[in-house]
Amino acid sequence: MSTTADRRNKLLELVRSQGFASLPDMAESLQVSESTVRRDLAQLEREGAARRTHGGAFYTGPSPAFSHFRDRQSQQWDKKKAIAAAAARLIEDGATVLLDGGSTTYELARLLTARPLQVVTNSLPVANLFSSARQVDLIVVGGYVHTRS
Repeated sequence: MSTTADRRNKLLELVRSQGFASLPDMAESLQVSESTVRRDLAQLEREGAARRTHGGAFYTGPSPAFSHFRDRQSQQWDKKKAIAAAAARLIEDGATVLLDGGSTTYELARLLTARPLQVVTNSLPVANLFSSARQVDLIVVGGYVHTRS
């Protein structure tokens, strides 16, 4: 292994690819001692990339499979706009509409803000769109919101 940083990157990739990796497996894969793996995992945990557990570690970093909402919102925007317009035509005034947190659903919500509807959502961005719409009865589903410490 060339450097500590290289070793930690390989360790993180191992944990990320498996979701969970055991301490003996990590040590064997990297050809280092379990003590070295423990120290590296402690650093990765401080960085928020992994979470140590008895006997191994879980990956807690960002998922490459799911990009951030702002990034997804601009991808294939023309298609999302067309889908949203088609869906909006199917919704009658006075209807109850359930809108999730997807970026295409957000485009639909933008088209519905001036219509008399009951909107149920679990999405804060969607709820924000409707928050000042007087003709919309807005219900936000969820639970507790905890501030970051």
